[in-house]
Amino acid sequence: MGIHIGYRLPHTVKAIGAAWTATCQSSAVVTALLAAIQVQLLTFFKDPRAPDVQCTAIMLATYAGLFLSVSATISSLIITDEVGELPMRAARQSQPEDKGIIFECTRELLQRYGARPSFFWVQLHWLLSLGLSIMCLIIQVLIYIWVHEKVVTKVVTLCIALFGLLPLLHFFPGPRLSRECDDAEKHSSSASSSSLTLPP
Repeated sequence: MGIHIGYRLPHTVKAIGAAWTATCQSSAVVTALLAAIQVQLLTFFKDPRAPDVQCTAIMLATYAGLFLSVSATISSLIITDEVGELPMRAARQSQPEDKGIIFECTRELLQRYGARPSFFWVQLHWLLSLGLSIMCLIIQVLIYIWVHEKVVTKVVTLCIALFGLLPLLHFFPGPRLSRECDDAEKHSSSASSSSLTLPP
């Protein structure tokens, strides 16, 4: 199939791709920092001079956080590559669209311009890996505090940790994306029905 050499992605699609690219670049820095912290904590927890810190829960959280940080880095690289391929894939379409109104959610819009269906599973994998790696780090610190510190310190740090994790709820897209797609489908249906009722 030929390629439309002069074709450019619509501004909305390009903006979505640029946003994902910037997010993934920031995520790569964060996950690299998390992996470095996990390695340092692993060295500390394996120190035989450190009393009572080599419990199974801490070691599991350390190893899990390390692997999840690497996993999030890999997913962010795949997302960046997928977004970078959108202009080429859209240009290969027989009649690429570059204007007009489309009643579709973000997922369907990117698929229209060449994103593979597996791209959105990679997004979910990246999100879960990043969120869980952060939670593993917090769990490690909380377990250490719970073993070594006083009751007041335990309670206060636990409340602070829970408060700090609240923003992560914003990034779970399930209900939000489903509502977005439902709204797009309703608009599409209403637009189709209105066009059918127009007089000849």
